[in-house]
Amino acid sequence: MKQETVLHYCCLGKNLEVMEDLLKSGASCNILNKRGNSAFHTAIMMKQDKMVELMLKYNAEVKNEDIAFAKKNKTSERILQLLDQGSSTL
Repeated sequence: MKQETVLHYCCLGKNLEVMEDLLKSGASCNILNKRGNSAFHTAIMMKQDKMVELMLKYNAEVKNEDIAFAKKNKTSERILQLLDQGSSTL
């Protein structure tokens, strides 16, 4: 596990434009930091539905624990819908 990636920092700074550029260039949103969270998970925690949607477009891995976490933390209905759609490939 690594330190935060640039995508993690995009989530924390709510920088959608830079995130999109990085994902277009091949950055992975599935790399875990030392706490075991991916940038995708960080976007869920930060309740950033546009970022979640963008990362799903670029093959973010949806795990059952992501869905459970989102429900537990009362994230937006939009994120729950996105996770549900993304989990259909589990």
